[in-house]
Formats: sequence, structure tokens, C-alpha cells
Amino acid sequence: CTIPKGTLLADDGPFSATATYSGDDTFGVSTASTSVAASVGSSRVLVSLDTKPPVNGASTTVTVQVVDGPATPLLAGNVVFQATSTYHGAGALNCTGTAKTAAANNIKALVGQQAVCVLPAGWFKVPAPSTSNPKPKGSWSISVTYTGNSSFAPSYKTLQGSVAG
Repeated sequence: CTIPKGTLLADDGPFSATATYSGDDTFGVSTASTSVAASVGSSRVLVSLDTKPPVNGASTTVTVQVVDGPATPLLAGNVVFQATSTYHGAGALNCTGTAKTAAANNIKALVGQQAVCVLPAGWFKVPAPSTSNPKPKGSWSISVTYTGNSSFAPSYKTLQGSVAG
């Protein structure tokens, strides 16, 4: 007997199976049972940026796909985005969206096996060279966390870098 992958979910367990042998001329009837709990599977976060490194002053689209160990897409759960940069405008580090608070826009549900965050123009800036800072450099970091669900454990990934002005 083979049970297809993804059929037994951790929240639905424990599971039991019973096998019965009907017997023959040599061996009698026998029955055996067992009980098994399904464990929460692992997950991985795959992250891509529409431009890497981010372009000075421009918006950036961050696309996330959450997969299990052998790269099978997961279909449920939320992804939380967090962006930081050395120089940015006030409130510019939240994903665009229509949530009641800017920070709530950073929580995106997986849809079609992906979650997408658009960081608005100005989230990452490198100042122009000046006499006090002739070679400015801006650093950035984007972290994404899959919060997990009843069948898959949380996972996270951070991308980071710097750009000279």
C-alpha cells in the first residue's frame, strides 16, 4: 500500500492502518494494526528581486515561493516581509497595499504558490557624493519569513547587499 505525498496532514492525525491476511491452506487468518502520527514537514523560502541589486530610488518587487524539502510548492500560509536600508524616506520600508496599517501590508498570503511585495520608490537610496562623503554607499536587507501552517514548519531567508553612489 502506498499513500501519496501530501495526503496525510499533521493536524489530521494520528493515523491508523490495519492489514488483514485472509489465510490459506498453510497459514491461518491474521490481522495487524499500527498507529502513526504525521509530523510537520520542512519548508524553504525562495526569494527573487526584479532588480538585484536594488536600483537607487526605484521600487523593487520581491517575489517569494515557499516549497517543501524536495521543492514541491506549498499552497497555504503567510509570508512576512521586512526591508531595511541605510538611507530611506519615512515609512518607505513597507510593501505597497491596501491594509489599514502600513505594517499590515508586509504580511502577504501565498496565492498561486507565491507571495509578492512591492517596495515603493525611495525605499532604497544612496545619497549623491559630497565633500563630507565623496564615496557614499547604501546598504540594504530584505528578510522574508514563511510563518508555517499546520503541515509545514516556518522558514526564512535574508538577502542583503550594498551599492556605491
